[in-house]
Amino acid sequence: MNIAIITNSFKKSTLEATKLTTLQLAKYFNSKNHKTIVIGEKTRNLKTTELMDSVKIYRKSIISNKSIFFTRLNQLISAPKTIRYAEKQENIKFNIIHNISASPIHVIRLLLSNPFSKTTKIHTIKSISKSRLGYLATPLLNLTDKVIVNNELVGKKLIRQGLNKSKIRLIRSSIDLKKFKPHKKTTKTPTVFFYGPFTERKGINYLINAIPLVIKEIPKVKFILSVKFNTYDKKYDKLINNLCINDNVKIITTKENINLPKYISNADIVVLPYPNLIATESNPLSIFESMACKTPVITSDLKELRVLLKHKETALLAKPKSPESIAENILLLLSNKRLKSKLTRKGFKLSKEFGLKKIANQHLKLYNSISK
Repeated sequence: MNIAIITNSFKKSTLEATKLTTLQLAKYFNSKNHKTIVIGEKTRNLKTTELMDSVKIYRKSIISNKSIFFTRLNQLISAPKTIRYAEKQENIKFNIIHNISASPIHVIRLLLSNPFSKTTKIHTIKSISKSRLGYLATPLLNLTDKVIVNNELVGKKLIRQGLNKSKIRLIRSSIDLKKFKPHKKTTKTPTVFFYGPFTERKGINYLINAIPLVIKEIPKVKFILSVKFNTYDKKYDKLINNLCINDNVKIITTKENINLPKYISNADIVVLPYPNLIATESNPLSIFESMACKTPVITSDLKELRVLLKHKETALLAKPKSPESIAENILLLLSNKRLKSKLTRKGFKLSKEFGLKKIANQHLKLYNSISK
């Protein structure tokens, strides 16, 4: 098969989850002799053609205006042009065009791609979009061959918005089990780890406010906060200073090229306190990456996460937006070795369900079953 995967801006410098999982899928498909090309978004300073981790990326732009409106319009109409360009350059015809987005509105770029061909068209909705207007386009998803969702509740929302239930296929997002694996723990100091963007939508403010409540009971506990360097806001320095917790907190950035699996493995707990999952993967990969490193996870008691996790069985689920609940669960896990061992064992087993090979083969099976 010849496969085109359409996604939004695709830059080497970003560590965004969709980019990483798309790249992993494309590499796997190529390894199985399915020629796979990523169709990205052409923005300033990005090359029209680029090789990224052995995967070829194509980008073309139709509109040069840099305003927000025209940028969004370009996202919708540039993909069909880029696909035609890639087919010409590679001397191929795509059998599968797979579009990935958070908002249903982006199905337009899929439907405009090779509209009169027998190409199989698949759309993945990876998260709940923050744009309500985008859901007005949900009925257009019925014109695709299949719609992939990574969480049952995303599928139910799309059905309420007008998508035919028969169009939906549940396939989780994948993690790289070759990268995320257990490493030897090198410190005896109780350690809590967070990684991701330093933004309120990831709940970092709630975790920081929980720290004084934890160190009041366990003064020697250390909190290591790993932040994407381009999301760091100095207001959190001020918050940490005001709470007088500097001695217990270490902030590192991804610009330092850290070995993330080693940091995760070295921690006693990974805390991922999402206030909600709007504009975030509906099966957050950080949860399962941490479990794959045999580190137990505390996250939020959200309805989307209750589909994936069970409190005190595979993870601890804290009350969303509650520093008190986060602190309570951290203290529980640091003081209860039996519970920690149970979560580690069951979480590690659960993480295997999200491995790249398993998820990629589910995609290939779907492609083969509906290919025209």
